Amino acid sequence: MTVYKHFRAGLVGLSLCLLLAVSGCTIASQLPSSVPTWPVAVIPSGCAMIDNAPEYYGPWQDDIKHAYESAKNAAAKQMLCNGPISEVDVTSLNAAFTTCMSRAGYHDVLVGEYGTMRIATSSDVPSNSVNAAEMKCEDESGWYPVVPLYNNVRQNPNKDDLDQLIADCLVRVQLEPPGFSGDDVAAQYSGHGEAFADISGNPWFIQCWYNPLGTTMFG
Repeated sequence: MTVYKHFRAGLVGLSLCLLLAVSGCTIASQLPSSVPTWPVAVIPSGCAMIDNAPEYYGPWQDDIKHAYESAKNAAAKQMLCNGPISEVDVTSLNAAFTTCMSRAGYHDVLVGEYGTMRIATSSDVPSNSVNAAEMKCEDESGWYPVVPLYNNVRQNPNKDDLDQLIADCLVRVQLEPPGFSGDDVAAQYSGHGEAFADISGNPWFIQCWYNPLGTTMFG
C-alpha cells in the first residue's frame, strides 16, 4: 500500500487529499523545476517579523501569525521569527520529518515538490496508523506548519483566487476550453475525485495544479 498526500491551498484549514494506491508516485517527478520564490523581506531581529507581519508578508500576514501560534516545535517557531523561509530550511525540515518517520518504522517516505508526499507501507498496515505517525512527526519535526506555508506562498504569492489561477493555467496549456473558470475547477476537481484521478497523470495538469503562475505550454 502506498499513501499519497497532495497539499493544496490555505494553511488555515489546509485542504488535504488522502489517496491509497498500489503503484509508485509519479507526481513529484512531474512538477516544474522553475517556481515562484518566497517574497523577499528585510529580516529584523527577534520576532518583529511576526509582530509586523503586514509589512513583511502582505496578504499572507494572518497565515504567518497562525503558523507561528500553531507551531509545536521551537526550531520551527524560530524559523518563522528569523524571516522568509528558505529552501535550506525546507530541506532540513523534510529531512527531520523523514528521519522521524523512519524511527516510527516507515522507511520509504518521499516528500516532493509543493508538499506532495509518498509513504509506502505493506498492505497489512492500517492507514490510520500511518496518519497518526505522520501527524506526530509533522509536529515534532517542525515540518508542519512551516513547509505547507512555504509551499502555499510559492504557489500563490499574492493569495489570489487559486481555483481561478488553476483554471487560467489549464486554458493556457489547452487542457480546458476558453471560458473555463475557477468555479469549474471547484466543481470538477475539488475533492480529488474521479475527474481528478482521470487527468492527474497528465504532467501539464499537475504543473497547473501546483504551479499555476509558472506554467505555460510555450516556455
